[in-house]
Amino acid sequence: MFVLDMLPPEHPDRYRVRVLDLAAGQLKALNLPGENAGLKVLVPEGAEEEMRGEGRQAVFDPGRERLFTLYSHQPDHQHVRDLLHPGARDGKPDVHAFVHTLSVRDGWAVCVDLPAAFGTGPVEGLTIAQSAEEVWVADAGKGVAAVIHADALAVMQELTFEPVTGRAALAAGVDRIHLAVGSRVLVFARDTKAHVATWTLPADARGIAVSSQHVYVGQPDAVLRIDPATGAVTGTVGVAGLGGVERVIA
Repeated sequence: MFVLDMLPPEHPDRYRVRVLDLAAGQLKALNLPGENAGLKVLVPEGAEEEMRGEGRQAVFDPGRERLFTLYSHQPDHQHVRDLLHPGARDGKPDVHAFVHTLSVRDGWAVCVDLPAAFGTGPVEGLTIAQSAEEVWVADAGKGVAAVIHADALAVMQELTFEPVTGRAALAAGVDRIHLAVGSRVLVFARDTKAHVATWTLPADARGIAVSSQHVYVGQPDAVLRIDPATGAVTGTVGVAGLGGVERVIA
């Protein structure tokens, strides 16, 4: 079981991700990835990453058995790699947002730093989605998006668009990525990464999800069903007090 170990326990101001061995009843450090031809090697004592960030959103890749969590964090946050190699980031720009990647199968974690602009706008504009070999991250308030390769665990491409303020949500379809923020849905092509369409909503979006045939967008007290080819609303279902749309179950 993976748990958050709060530090210090009485008045925590940071935490670390650890493994709880249910059989032994013991907490252990995570493993280092890719060491000793795949053998499991614990993170050395003193090099465990103590998180001072704030988790914004998480997506799980069932094929790779990896949890990708988008964080915004304080400037003094240090990753495991920084603790193992002091001074490695000297001269590099501060990182204000990153994606914490946890392998629940092999028990290791890697943090993927996002470009410097990420996390410097309103935190409600930060959002993440995963599709096939890609993890998309957007900071709508700054008008930037990044595409992370799910295996290489590195930012492969950066995109820019007109900044939009408001609560943001990403949803990945087969060939389109949808970013709902404010009263708009921005549509990007997965292959070219181009911004190909903008849909206007009656009110500010409260989450977005896609199925094989439709896009669903939350609204105050309703869910809109949208034709992904045209952006036209094809149906509305009233949902009093809707908090948000996260996924489609079908």
